[in-house]
Amino acid sequence: MVKQTDIERCALNILNEFKPYLAPDRQFYTHTSAACVKPITRGEFDAAIAALLAKEPPQITCIKKDDGNKFAITSAGEARLCE
Repeated sequence: MVKQTDIERCALNILNEFKPYLAPDRQFYTHTSAACVKPITRGEFDAAIAALLAKEPPQITCIKKDDGNKFAITSAGEARLCE
């Protein structure tokens, strides 16, 4: 099992690579799962994304579109990558 903090860091790295574009949900999950030490389940991914969105300030943003959710890294998320 991969720790949630490791999944969060992988997710932030993926969004940083997508920058300045938005990452569509499906591609974001696929790339994040591939970047982790072991593949992750959709539930693990969703829990990590919820945690990143809930942090104060949020480390990622979610934009709801007609064709699905799209994600982007925030300046707080970029700062966490520098830690």
